[in-house]
Amino acid sequence: GVAQHGLTRTVLHRRDSESDWEEVYSGDFRTAIVPLGFGKNPDILYVAAPNGDKKALFQFDLKERKLGRMIFAHPKFDVPAGPPIVSDKTGKVLGVRYEADRPQTYWFDKDYQEYQAIIDNALPGMANDIKNWSKKEDRILFHSHSEKTIGSYYLLDISNRKKPKLEKLLDLAEWIDPAKMSPMKSIQYTARDGLVIHGYLTIPNGSDGKNLPLIVHPHGGPSARDYWGWNKEVQFLANRGYAVFQPNFRGSTGYGTRLYTAGFREWGGKMQNDITDGVKHLIAEGIVDAGRVGIYGASYGGYATMAGLCFTPELYRCGVNYVGVTDIDLILKEYPLPKKINDAIDAVMIADRSKDKDWIKSRSIQNNIDKVRAPVLMAYGMKDWRVPPKHGRILKRALDRNNIPNKLIIKANEGHGYRNEDNVFEFFREVDAFHATMTSFEFYSLVSDVAEILSDTLVDHQVLMSYAGNGTFVCVTESGWRPNMGGLMDAVNFELSQTELFDNNGERVHPRVSAGEAVRLIWKSGNSVMDALAQAHASAEAASEAHTKSLNDFWQNDQQA
Repeated sequence: GVAQHGLTRTVLHRRDSESDWEEVYSGDFRTAIVPLGFGKNPDILYVAAPNGDKKALFQFDLKERKLGRMIFAHPKFDVPAGPPIVSDKTGKVLGVRYEADRPQTYWFDKDYQEYQAIIDNALPGMANDIKNWSKKEDRILFHSHSEKTIGSYYLLDISNRKKPKLEKLLDLAEWIDPAKMSPMKSIQYTARDGLVIHGYLTIPNGSDGKNLPLIVHPHGGPSARDYWGWNKEVQFLANRGYAVFQPNFRGSTGYGTRLYTAGFREWGGKMQNDITDGVKHLIAEGIVDAGRVGIYGASYGGYATMAGLCFTPELYRCGVNYVGVTDIDLILKEYPLPKKINDAIDAVMIADRSKDKDWIKSRSIQNNIDKVRAPVLMAYGMKDWRVPPKHGRILKRALDRNNIPNKLIIKANEGHGYRNEDNVFEFFREVDAFHATMTSFEFYSLVSDVAEILSDTLVDHQVLMSYAGNGTFVCVTESGWRPNMGGLMDAVNFELSQTELFDNNGERVHPRVSAGEAVRLIWKSGNSVMDALAQAHASAEAASEAHTKSLNDFWQNDQQA
């Protein structure tokens, strides 16, 4: 058994049901051993324990109450991913499973190395996990799966070692066609402080992988990680034409103690920077269109979604917050675990309620809503004891006060994530409609043209021009110099007249912009450089009338509290 007292994790053991529990190990929760299971010898417990920065598979001597020899380690990833694989026939440890970029099994036993090779050669490109075997170990049951399919179960008959036979037993979710699903690949990039971050990128099936709209999909936890393999949400989004990015930001598990502990007390800080840096990496690689990025996450991922909208508003067009934390003080105060356990760990991993009030306030979403520019879709369950719907209501009130378009869905019979099939379908229909409405990008191609024209026109005057989202330009120019706005707009309108532009219904539009409506320069006195905001109201009206109407209809037809 395992017990937790403050920051100390204790391992307890007893010989049988009649014996008393005895403490055999205790250590700091950040580096404590994790009991996994037994082999043939009841005095040897197999555990995951630190081996430098990464966890490895060790023996633990219960009589001596100390760590024994190391059995298996990996230089890049924590191992193992579960109990060691033990033979029912001999009691020997046959192998160990672990999660690398893809799920892996290392076999100590040469026969099982051979069996794995037979299976992998027969089903290349798949993850083939041996699950069980007959008493004689002459028939092997395994699960073959990938990111494109939930998979199938097979039976390998090796009773005749010279002529092994492979038989498919059944398909799981046979209605899913792997040929229509999208490929997921592992990626890595370097964060701004030099830490290497791993993640996964799914590219829509049939895409050339260039200049794509992107949905960032941060995982929950945050003490968790994303994996290679079937993910229904990812495949749903990719099916709609979006690339999907799943970053295993600092604070994630599976990549060593350094990455894990680097996320402590970094909600909305360096953890969020890792997500931002990943998006910018994909943009720099030409994979993602910078003007077409949304973010969608659940639980901690919901917090990361809102933190992205608050702290990097220029990066995202929309956000879906699914059962997400919004008020850090509330989650620290009301999370239903014993205080003597929870408060001590939370003070190390998140924040100390008594000492870090200013920090908590600065990182809580409702206190940063004034920075948000993008619409928000939220969904919660009334029976959610982890992240109660109070978080959603607090967020909605803050969004409403700041006139940010939003929609809140609360289901009475749901907990931390929807399980009822009707609710699941309804939620994903909402997500689909929301993303489709928010990522109608015909107008944004127009705005990019305007930004480029202005930048080219003003370059001799040391003007830096970039598009900041929501029809807003950001300019930095020399102190005291005022461009001829009428002349600028004439140049812009001439360029626009040479460009074929269409609204969301496919109708040709003829937008014009004026100095008064489209570009407004605001000079800050006393500064050597001046910021300027240019708002493309006229062009927005002309180029996206249908877009605006569909957006209004979307929010007005079904407002829920």
